[in-house]
Amino acid sequence: MARPSAPIGPRRVLGLITRRLRHEAGSALAPFLRGVLTRAGARQSLDLGEDPDVRRFLWRLGWIDSGRRSATASHRVSQAVRELARDANEEELAVAVKLRLFASGEGAIGVEPVCGEMPRS
Repeated sequence: MARPSAPIGPRRVLGLITRRLRHEAGSALAPFLRGVLTRAGARQSLDLGEDPDVRRFLWRLGWIDSGRRSATASHRVSQAVRELARDANEEELAVAVKLRLFASGEGAIGVEPVCGEMPRS
């Protein structure tokens, strides 16, 4: 899949992700997110730098230079999560969970992967 020619702003990206998740998961999304965030305890964020689906998604947006695993890509993924959270005035952990759900999917709530092994077209 080709990368877009112009980058999309972080606030718009998170808004589109959230809308897509709400559309697919419906009323199951809010309780699912609450459950994940509650179980995470004092954790501030997820380490998504090791997640190939999230790296692939951010690469497709042009936010990281490579979808491949590297220290630079991992750092840039963490930086992107922080920027998204700051721009949207949301917790980093909530943003990280939404990114992971969007890129990888979650069958329990009906969310299809966008950048998983078998993404939906």
